Amino acid sequence: DHLRLVGDDREKFLLAPHVHVTAQQGVVGDHQVVLGQLAHLGFALGPAPQHHHAQPVLRQRGDFAGATALLSGALRRRPDAAGDFMLAEALIAQGHYAAGWRRYEFRRFQPAMLEGRQRYGKPEWTGQDLAGRTILVEAEQGIGDVVWFARYLPLLGAMGARVVFLPRIDMMNVSRRLSGVDHVLVDGEPLPPFDFHVKLMSLAARFHTTLATVPGEVPYLVADPAHAERWAARLPADGRPRVGIVWAGKPAQPR
Repeated sequence: DHLRLVGDDREKFLLAPHVHVTAQQGVVGDHQVVLGQLAHLGFALGPAPQHHHAQPVLRQRGDFAGATALLSGALRRRPDAAGDFMLAEALIAQGHYAAGWRRYEFRRFQPAMLEGRQRYGKPEWTGQDLAGRTILVEAEQGIGDVVWFARYLPLLGAMGARVVFLPRIDMMNVSRRLSGVDHVLVDGEPLPPFDFHVKLMSLAARFHTTLATVPGEVPYLVADPAHAERWAARLPADGRPRVGIVWAGKPAQPR
């Protein structure tokens, strides 16, 4: 038995955090075996820690327990932010939310996020009283991440906060219709006065999220009425279900 690699772009394989790898039946979970299989297939694993190469394979196979054991041991020997981020994903996937969301904060120390880090001169919100306060929420990562975590925005308003949202520049129109947002910043607009700031994807940790407490008030995102009207004309209601399929993503995204 052997590992089958989908795609032959080795550079993308080494750099992508979620490499497309499938394991045929019979491959054991030991990460050293995984590394050996990759080396046998001719992949130069490079200078990154070995668990950076083995974890995506275990993740693709759904072996989150194996990934947790691998990363926990490796991080005790050699701490690194990327490894902690990988461990966070594995913990969350298994329902270990408290530990997983806490580890997820290590994403901030990865080079890509450090380069874009903003210093606001205001305290970060970690649970302080928000009654009568203004909080700046900063979007991060991909479009799907923003859509998923936007469900937390109304919770801030429920605590008495005025919510100012700093969106991805390519989600400006969508962001204007998010529930729980009082003001959406436009590109180039000066920051208004605010009391606290927080990363959007840190809200899961701030609200101590478990599977039972994931915000489920829907819809918290609505379509532009003009767009909805145009599509209604193109897809007339004839009694059949109307299903939209996302058939492509961002061309530059390795996944």
